[in-house]
Amino acid sequence: MTQYNQNLENAQFANTLRLNRILEIYKMKKLKRALLILTLILTLAACTNPTTTVDPSEVAATDSLPTPQVYVTPAPDVDTMLTSYFSAWQADDYAAMYVYLSEASKSTISEEDFIQQYNNMANALTLQYDTGIEYTVTNVVTNPTTATVTLQVNYNTNLFGTLTRDLEFNMVREGRWLAFGLGYDQDHA
Repeated sequence: MTQYNQNLENAQFANTLRLNRILEIYKMKKLKRALLILTLILTLAACTNPTTTVDPSEVAATDSLPTPQVYVTPAPDVDTMLTSYFSAWQADDYAAMYVYLSEASKSTISEEDFIQQYNNMANALTLQYDTGIEYTVTNVVTNPTTATVTLQVNYNTNLFGTLTRDLEFNMVREGRWLAFGLGYDQDHA
């Protein structure tokens, strides 16, 4: 009978395990069903139109925003630099012209070489003293940090008469307007 009791206990234990497993499956199905129903309810609630409407005339007006203040900062005027640069050129004061070169231009040519370059050009063209260089500004494009000025330059020479040339004068703002590219460009000299 011992064997019989042991078999009976084993059978009861197995039935208990099966019953527990069936209950777990049943609970899982109930939980899944409950989650599905909850999801459907939430989805339907989200898709329905609100039942209350608000008449815009009933809404109290809020204070309006302050009027925005617009500040326009004009680009600095290039005329002062141009006048100083070309006055120095007209007076054959090439050292004063060199002062108006940007740091990038100065890094490509020494002051002595710059002066020599402009002296050589003045001698080769036989520029007239004091009236050798005349210029007219034809166009100015100014940005906050750069400017491009198109000029018509007249070289009044003793030997060749007046030679006229259009130049593009590039400037960069480094605290003040400075010439960019004129220190080393043989085409401008």
